[in-house]
Amino acid sequence: MKKIFTFTALLIACTSQAFAQQNCVTPLLITLCPATVLNGQTNLGMANDFINPCNLAGEDLVYKMTTAPNTSRIYISFSSVSAPLRATFTTNCSINVCSYIAVTGNVCLPFNVLGNTTYFLWIDANTTVTYNIGFGNDTSSTWVNIPNTQGNLNFESTVCAVPPFKSTKPFLQLIYNGIYKTDPMTLSPLNVPGTFCLITYFRNTTGIESIRRFEFYYNPLGFSNFTPSTLSFPGFYNPGTWVGAWVVNRWVFTFNDLAGLGKGDFTGTPNTCLRYEFCFDVTPISNDPVNTNVLDSAFSDGFGMGFSGFVNSGCYAPGFSCGGGGPGSGATSGHAFGTSANDPAGPLPIVLLQFNVKPKNENVEVEWTTSSELNNDYFTIEKSIDGFEWITAYKTDGAGNSTSPLSYFYIDPNPYPGISYYRLKQTDFDGTATYSGVAAVKMKKSIQLTVYPNPSHGDVIVSSPEEPFNDELLQGLKFTITNIMGQSIVIPYSEINGEIHLDLSILTKGIYILEINQDEIKSHHRIILPD
Repeated sequence: MKKIFTFTALLIACTSQAFAQQNCVTPLLITLCPATVLNGQTNLGMANDFINPCNLAGEDLVYKMTTAPNTSRIYISFSSVSAPLRATFTTNCSINVCSYIAVTGNVCLPFNVLGNTTYFLWIDANTTVTYNIGFGNDTSSTWVNIPNTQGNLNFESTVCAVPPFKSTKPFLQLIYNGIYKTDPMTLSPLNVPGTFCLITYFRNTTGIESIRRFEFYYNPLGFSNFTPSTLSFPGFYNPGTWVGAWVVNRWVFTFNDLAGLGKGDFTGTPNTCLRYEFCFDVTPISNDPVNTNVLDSAFSDGFGMGFSGFVNSGCYAPGFSCGGGGPGSGATSGHAFGTSANDPAGPLPIVLLQFNVKPKNENVEVEWTTSSELNNDYFTIEKSIDGFEWITAYKTDGAGNSTSPLSYFYIDPNPYPGISYYRLKQTDFDGTATYSGVAAVKMKKSIQLTVYPNPSHGDVIVSSPEEPFNDELLQGLKFTITNIMGQSIVIPYSEINGEIHLDLSILTKGIYILEINQDEIKSHHRIILPD
């Protein structure tokens, strides 16, 4: 049996092209006001003429712009960047120092400028890259002093709830198949679909900050199905729509206000009882309180934050997240709240943003992030081979009290073979503990590989003495050839009678490194192509 896998060879140019380009002689002229937006930019066909000492071997681009006398900053925004590139901002096109900013994905780069001056932006990459770019600038600056009107947004547990909260459940009401659950939560009968609704109340007695996002973290060992009854529905108070999305054992609902301001679901009138209800179609498979627990986290819009300082205005590229400084929109000034379905005595000591587990080489990486911590003593990572019996794998101190996002990381050097389970246990200073949802990870066995002949005159064979390659093994394998300059080349390969054949005949003579990636387990082999 022969399977052919066809890929396009990626050959990286190392010499100047013999056709038109944009360089210091012919840079692309940019206007800053009105702003300039250029979509689908590419260095394909340009020359490798960036004279910076840290120049990458590949095509380059250069843009030229001139500021007005009252300009304080130039904003350059990238989006849809297809491959890593380097951006160098300078007043001298023919620079001779090594200075650049690495750009990947979407990014806004603000540059301070003074006076009526000409500036250049060099784009340097070692492969063909495409991107969208926007140019703009500040043209005026005004000092403002805006008072804080966020107020005191928090859980409401005294006057809003009907029926009243039970003392052991002061922040959350649960309804299962139309029945309020006030005792330790059991969902019966098991293995029968039902409807599970979680209701929280908030109130802001003095300000305008409100709730914009909810996250519901569930345990797959407690539910074989946990899906929203409705993925999209109107706001409870503010015109707009709540929209749900699934992210690794949790459902995230975000409110999109009709005005597009990033506001939460709130009338804006202080001292209003704010009731939020989210319902899920579930199939319970356990009545263990740990497995059936649901963590309910809420995040505010941050509106009303005070500000004192300069507000800049000017010409900004439409459609790009780049503009003048000034009062924050709430993205970094919001607050987080957390509670739990299984009889919490108060707010959760932590609000968990994410808990991820993944294989890495022959280890397991565990990482988690909290948005806030209250009286948090320590964390424990527990693991299990069956989801029932758990052992402690790792323990680390918590932050105590924190209102800023904090990230934690652990590498398990001794994971179980096959499928295993991990969960996060949080313990506060009085000994009370809460658990995250459970994350599963599958460890695949690393297979032994033989690479021959070496030296080779064009055909390199990769085989396994343990078992022939099949469809399952091929799905977990990736082959990369790299030359001595660090340039990666993707080549055609085929599977013939359980062996991998790599066709290296398109390569010039020399020394190469073959990297074989087996589900993040990497091995490297030195390949010689002789004269």
